[in-house]
Amino acid sequence: MKIFIKILKGLFAQSVLFFTQHLKAQQQNTTLLGRWAEGPCYTIDVSGKIACYGNGGYLEVTDISNPLNPVELSKVVLPSFVSDVKISGNYVYVADEWGGFRVVDISDPANAVEAGFLSLVGSSNRLSVAGNYAYITSEHYGLYILYIADPANPVVTGSIKLVDVFGFIYDVTANTNYVYVYLAGKGIDIIEVSEPSGPNEAGFLEGSGYYGNFDLALDGNYLFWAGAPDGLQIVDVSDPKIPVVVADITGDFDKVSVKDNYLYAGSGRFIYVFNISDKSNPIQVGSFKAGGNTRDIDVAGNVFYVADASAGLYIVKNDLLSAVEPALPENGYDLLQNHPNPFKESTTFDYTISRPEFVTLKIYDATGKLITTVVNRRQAPGNYSVHWNARNIKPGIYSFCLTAGNYHITKQCVVLD
Repeated sequence: MKIFIKILKGLFAQSVLFFTQHLKAQQQNTTLLGRWAEGPCYTIDVSGKIACYGNGGYLEVTDISNPLNPVELSKVVLPSFVSDVKISGNYVYVADEWGGFRVVDISDPANAVEAGFLSLVGSSNRLSVAGNYAYITSEHYGLYILYIADPANPVVTGSIKLVDVFGFIYDVTANTNYVYVYLAGKGIDIIEVSEPSGPNEAGFLEGSGYYGNFDLALDGNYLFWAGAPDGLQIVDVSDPKIPVVVADITGDFDKVSVKDNYLYAGSGRFIYVFNISDKSNPIQVGSFKAGGNTRDIDVAGNVFYVADASAGLYIVKNDLLSAVEPALPENGYDLLQNHPNPFKESTTFDYTISRPEFVTLKIYDATGKLITTVVNRRQAPGNYSVHWNARNIKPGIYSFCLTAGNYHITKQCVVLD
């Protein structure tokens, strides 16, 4: 009997050890900060204190300034299924599966409103935004290039037919000169778009014969491909015409996001964190177990956001990173120089306020005439970024003036012909 009890104790100790090790594998160097569990979450993009994500046919706009308590600010009903979202300035660009390309104005996040749309042939799968252009993939068709300098009136400036083994074109990521498109069953097609009206194939990276919702991320001269032949590949694209694989991470990965020398790779319900300070030698340093079906990952600072189709949104801290808060000016208010400057069609203004204030940002011409009011509402403390479309503005020198309570500051910008 004593021997039997000892055996049971030994088995119990081994079970506890296994369970402890299993838990460690599930969550290592990560901390769950908050949840939004009001429905499925299929795609997400984060900018500042705002997260926008797709919940079926809804675009949800949420305040994440307190990750422990994310607050829904507004939602927009779209015609079909929200496949992908990207935030740029005051707008969210949406690939709506059978509803084409949709544009939502979030300059007032509590009152998000659809500002424009463009119908496309075929379904709209994924999109990427770089400068004044959006790149959107369409099943059984290929790649559309959209000019979005006037977000309310997007126009197609170019397209290219792409054919894959299964008739399915999935993910896309882009910079100003090249677009990288995943073709199911073939690999990565590299498209040169320095002349948007005449895109052309510049290179190719061979892939597997598998079909699936694979994912791409671009960071500087490196492309990260989840769903590559052996799992996840890190590719040097400093010369996009000759891509070079520098590392393979074996595993069943289908989602990827990159920020600050850390790679976040999704595999089913798990997200694995890799240190990629040496791109040729990625090292797993963390992990997190989500609800059941990871569909998208986005990263902001030391926090990553997991869109889960079964369990909603997870807000998770990378414990290996310290939060870096932007330094406030001495008086708590600031207006930065616009960028780009000079500019032809559009520019962005960044400013900071330290207390709840009624804020205005106004543009004046050289004679002191008011041209437009870019901001005119009460705002919470924080950093803000707003976009000005000057497409129909005459060339010249203009002043932009920020007023927040008793604080006033004026700077100048130049509109080119």
